[in-house]
Amino acid sequence: MELLLCLNLSDFFYLFSDNSISETLGDGKQHPIIAVVAVFGSTEEGTVDELVKILDLRNNYRKDNDVDFVVHADCAWGGYFASLIGVDETNVPRAVSDYVMAQYGQLGKTDTITIDPHKTGYLPYPAGALCYRNMTMRTLIAFGAPYINNAPGETDPKLSLGDYGIEGSKPGAAAAGVYLSHAAIPLTPHGYGKLMTLTAYNCKIFHWKLVEMSDQDPDFTVEPTPHWSDSTLSKEEAVKSFLSKLSGKTPQSILNDAMGTDLATLREEGSDLNILTYAFNYKLNPGGPVETNLDKLNAFNEMIYDRISLKADDRDIYNYKILVSSTSFYSDTYGEVFFNDYLGRLTETDPNLPDPTSSTGTGDKIVVMRSVIMDPWITERCGR
Repeated sequence: MELLLCLNLSDFFYLFSDNSISETLGDGKQHPIIAVVAVFGSTEEGTVDELVKILDLRNNYRKDNDVDFVVHADCAWGGYFASLIGVDETNVPRAVSDYVMAQYGQLGKTDTITIDPHKTGYLPYPAGALCYRNMTMRTLIAFGAPYINNAPGETDPKLSLGDYGIEGSKPGAAAAGVYLSHAAIPLTPHGYGKLMTLTAYNCKIFHWKLVEMSDQDPDFTVEPTPHWSDSTLSKEEAVKSFLSKLSGKTPQSILNDAMGTDLATLREEGSDLNILTYAFNYKLNPGGPVETNLDKLNAFNEMIYDRISLKADDRDIYNYKILVSSTSFYSDTYGEVFFNDYLGRLTETDPNLPDPTSSTGTGDKIVVMRSVIMDPWITERCGR
C-alpha cells in the first residue's frame, strides 16, 4: 500500500467525480480508500451529510470497480435524532425535513457510529460510544496497558473496555447515568424522539422569526445559512411564500395542527437539526440597499456578538436575554462555491460573478452567529 486514505464527504465526492481514483490523484498509482465519514450534525452548522448517496456509490463501486471501504457515521452531535425512526412513530409530529429522515433511515447500513450523550442526549460528560457493525473491527484500535494485568480467561473480552478504546481509565458513573436515562426515556419516537422533535421545532421557529424580522425591518437584514428547499424559487419568492403560509400563526397552533400542513411547511426550511448559523447586514439607508463590503460586514457582526455574548463580568447568567456563539466561514476551508454563494446572499449581490469578493472587501472569512437551540419546551415567550 502506497497510501491509506480516510476521506470526509467533500473529498470523497471530489475523488469519485472521476472514473479513476489514480488518475484523479495524478500519480498513476492505486490508492486504497479505508473509510468515508458522513457527519450527522456538524457542530458548526448542524448539517447532515448525504449518507444515502454515499451508500449508493459504495454499492456501485463494489459491483463495477471492485472497490470497497468502510462507511463511518459521525453522530457525536446528532445521534439521538435517530430516535425519530421507530415502530411507534404514529401520531408523533416531526420537525425535521424529509431529507434528514431519509439519511437517518440508512444509519443501520454504516459500519461504525460514534455518539456523544452529553450533546443532544442531555446528559453530563464524559460518556460516549463507538459502535461497530462487526465487533472484530475493535482490534484495529486495541491496545494493552502494561499496568493492568488480567490473567487469561479472567475477564470476558466483551467486558474488557480498556483493550478497545482510545483512552485508559474511564469513570463508570457517566455510563450508569446514560443507562438510567435511557431506561426512563426510551430511545423511541415517543421517548427521546419527543425531545428531539421539540428542540428541532424550536430551531425552525427561530429560523422563521429571523426571516420574518429580516423581511419587515427597515434598517437590517438577517441571512440564515441554510438554502430554501425549493430551488426553483428566487429568494424573494421563497420568503414571500414561506411567510404567507405561517403569518399570524403561533408555534403552539402549528405543532398541534391536526392537518399538519403548517408543520410540513416549517420543517422543510432552516437547519437540518438544532443549530442555526446566520449573519446580519445593515441597510445603507432605510429601505435601501445593504452593505456590500465584507470587511465592514464582519466588523458589524463582531460588534453584535460582543454586545450579546456571555462575559465574565459577574452578571447573573439569567439576566442575559439571549446567548450566542460565533464562528467564521473561511473560503479556503468551505470552498469558493459555498463562500461566494453565501456572500452573494448576504450582500444581495450576484453570486455568479467571477469573484464576488473583489467588490465586497478583501476578507477571506464571513463572521456569523451560531445559535444552538437546546430547550425542548415550548412557552408563550416564543409566540408572537
